[in-house]
Amino acid sequence: MSAYSIYPRRTKWIIVAIGFFTSALIILYWVLWFVARDVVATFNTEAYYEFEQAFVLADSYLGLVALIGVIGLCFDKRWAVFFTFTAGSAGLYVGCMDFLYDMQHGVWDFADSQNAGGAAIELCIVVYTLCASGYVLAWSWWVIDRELTQKNSVEAQRL
Repeated sequence: MSAYSIYPRRTKWIIVAIGFFTSALIILYWVLWFVARDVVATFNTEAYYEFEQAFVLADSYLGLVALIGVIGLCFDKRWAVFFTFTAGSAGLYVGCMDFLYDMQHGVWDFADSQNAGGAAIELCIVVYTLCASGYVLAWSWWVIDRELTQKNSVEAQRL
């Protein structure tokens, strides 16, 4: 069985688009954070800055595995689904951490926010991260399950 047969064409390109967009978004966010922090920062407190900067490594990891996964998908590599699955899982983890902090600290309280634009950006990031990561994780599991089911049915026919 060729690697191409395990990646359905239409949905594969949706995952590729999500992966490239996610990687670009992560780069854009961190460039803005370090160059024009006022654009994306919701609060201007040292505690908030420390919290956000704790995400640099996790976001870099997420962007890297997403990029490796989608490059693998572009070339129909069998290992690509491992990286898309990893990216989906990492994205859900990062998204949940961000969601919990934002809820506990009133980041989305637009009336009380020091930067309503930053709060809106943060809300969009969290919603996108959770939705896109959930979709990528579900798609990756579907591909893995589909491959295992096909492999088991071929082996059963041999018996």
